[in-house]
Amino acid sequence: MTVGTGVGDSEERIHSLAHGLLQSIKQHRPDKIVFFGSELSKKTLQSMEKQSEQVLGRDLPSHEFILIHHVDEFNDCFIPIKDKIKEYSDYEVLIDYTSGTKTMTMSAAISSVLYHKDLVMVSGSRNPSGVVNPHTEIPKPQNIYKVYDEILFNEFKLYFNTLRFQSAIETLDKIVELDNKEGYHNLTLAYHAWDLFDHPRCKELLTSPSVRNVDQLKTFIPGNLSILGVLGNPQQKNKSAQMVADLLKNAQRRGIEEKYDDAVARLYRTAELIAQCTLQDDFGIDTSDVDTSKLSDLTIRQMKLEPLKDGTIKLGMHKAYALLRYEGSKVGIKFDYDKQIKDLLKKRNHSILAHGISPIKKEDYEKLLEKTVELASNVYPDLDSLMKKAEFPRL
Repeated sequence: MTVGTGVGDSEERIHSLAHGLLQSIKQHRPDKIVFFGSELSKKTLQSMEKQSEQVLGRDLPSHEFILIHHVDEFNDCFIPIKDKIKEYSDYEVLIDYTSGTKTMTMSAAISSVLYHKDLVMVSGSRNPSGVVNPHTEIPKPQNIYKVYDEILFNEFKLYFNTLRFQSAIETLDKIVELDNKEGYHNLTLAYHAWDLFDHPRCKELLTSPSVRNVDQLKTFIPGNLSILGVLGNPQQKNKSAQMVADLLKNAQRRGIEEKYDDAVARLYRTAELIAQCTLQDDFGIDTSDVDTSKLSDLTIRQMKLEPLKDGTIKLGMHKAYALLRYEGSKVGIKFDYDKQIKDLLKKRNHSILAHGISPIKKEDYEKLLEKTVELASNVYPDLDSLMKKAEFPRL
């Protein structure tokens, strides 16, 4: 309980205020009371002790008084209140902010929100001088769930924007009241699915009526749906550019999360995918089973292509680019002459998520991202626009 003196510090006001506070104690029947107030507030406490037998039918319950020296200084009010709440963390705590300075009552109310404690105040009819009439006092619980909902919604948006989709869903589920809660729920599930490369599921959720009603996304989702329509269609041919753009954006998201080893692993796969798709799209060559009839004898000899035990010829990333160079492909020639990208890709092999124990540094990730985008742009001139379509929104 925060304790004031009543306006004007008159005996009548102190008596009235003490009587009102006792009504709250009578209703809630606490085992212990912690009072917060100034030196002058002790008069109110003394009045409560005198009236206790009459109002409660017994002495004032076990209590202590915390002296606040500067009742108009926020920290002087807030710190002792929150410290005492923590001291009673294993108990049910009710905060009564009926009286006290504005700073004291504000500190009490803020503490109730921060530590999820019930809040109550005593009201009643007042006479012309502003004093609450005796026996009209009614303790009124304050339902502040809307405050919690607003805090939780801001927390939800933070989780969504930082790609922590599971935490976002868990936070959203705690919100009592939110316009189009279903829409935000489906929206989060959608981008979580996309982050896991489940493009059909993402498209299904993004086209649901509830998501279409999320105002912030009405101009954003159409671009997402255009690339998802390609990525999520197993019958779609010629979607190499969309796959590369999607992988690059996925790598960028891991970079935003500072998961640089994960990001570089995706960039390595992107570089590999560029070579695989270019060989397939431009030359009809499948790197998992090379048809040597499509290659010259000279190329086969120069590349030392030897079948495996199962009779197939498979190409890793570097040999795939070498074959592209032999076939005169611009991207194969660029890769062959770009020592920096080769060195950066080697760092992936030495990373803890590949074959080594060395973590990837931020600057190595950023440089490899730049080089991989540059490499992909040689094959896909519309890469920038596709990457924008594969970008996740921010709430």
